[in-house]
Order: sequence, then structure tokens, then C-alpha cells
Amino acid sequence: MVWRTTLSENCSATKTAGVRLGLNLLTIPMTVACVLATACRQDSAEKQVVAEPVAVQSNAAPSPTPEPDVSVKNFISDFEPLEKERVAGLRRAWARVPRNNDFRVARSDDFGEPRRVFDYGEIAGAYGLALMVIDKTKPVDSRFGLIIFLERPGDRYDTYWIYRDVNLRSFSMQRASGDIFVEEKFGDGSRKLCEIQWTRKKGQWTCEPL
Repeated sequence: MVWRTTLSENCSATKTAGVRLGLNLLTIPMTVACVLATACRQDSAEKQVVAEPVAVQSNAAPSPTPEPDVSVKNFISDFEPLEKERVAGLRRAWARVPRNNDFRVARSDDFGEPRRVFDYGEIAGAYGLALMVIDKTKPVDSRFGLIIFLERPGDRYDTYWIYRDVNLRSFSMQRASGDIFVEEKFGDGSRKLCEIQWTRKKGQWTCEPL
């Protein structure tokens, strides 16, 4: 009787062990699968990180912002070195120029490089303003002009065109003491210089070659 009980218990224990062993054997593939799935997810995440595009920084200089248009009238009105009476005289002189609203003050980008576009001071014994302007209605090659405003008694100014409706891209205005010179630079590197002055023979203000 005792032997039968022990045998029954042994058989029960054996079955239990077998069930446990079977469960353990089932657990192993599931564990392996979980490990492999986790590894795959990590590998995928690493690949995604590597695959992210890298921002490329450009060393190219940004394009310069174009200078705003400034009308001759506004330029004269804001010309600070002059007294109000002189400014008013300049404005009256400019108002007498035909089609004056079609012009603006020249900018450095009109020449492709920095330029002096105005100068106020002595001009060959006279005194006044030299100003480079652009005719907005003209083609690029014939829209430049250089005009001078010479002081007269009673806060008046007379105007004289030194250049008009020409291409001045290769020209530059320079001052030396009491004179204003205009230099033209040629493609071969040579230069030609002239001086703004009153020419008796011609009876007008011009830029005389030197």
C-alpha cells in the first residue's frame, strides 16, 4: 500500500516535472524571439540615426541688399551740411530741370563698385554741388548724367550738365583741393582724366581733358 502511494506520487511528480520542462522549452523560443526582436529594433533605430541627412553649411556670401532709390529732390531736401536757404535754392534750381521726376541719385551698384556720387565744395573757382544722377526712363548704357549746381547771390543756383545720357559706369569723380576731376578707366588698364571747369572758348562748363 505504501509502495503504491509512493509510485503514484513519483508518477505525479514526474508528470509535473515534465509539464514544467515543456513550459520551459516553450519559453526558450519565446525569449529568443523577444531578444531578436529587441535587437532588430535597436539595429533599425541605429540605422535611422545614421540615415538622417546632415545639414550642409554654405560658405557663400549672402547677396547684398540693393540700395533704395533716392530721388534728387529728396536727396537735396536731406542734404544736412547746408542751411535751409541754400537747400531751398537747390530745390528751386532742380525744379527747373525738365522731367526732373524721372531722375534719381546714382548708387554704387550702378557702377558695380563703390563710387563717390556727389561732392559739395569749390569747383574751379566757383562753389556748389556736383551730383551723378540716373535717368530712370533711359536704357542702361545711356542713363547716366553728371550735373553741377553753382551758387549765385541771393541763395540761387545755376545748373549745368557736364554729362548727360551717356554710360558713366567706368567713370569716377575725384576731388583735389579746389577742383573736381573725372577719371575714365579703360579695359586695358589705361586711364583718362579731365577737370570740371568753365571753358571760355566753348562758353560753358565742361570736363576738359588734361
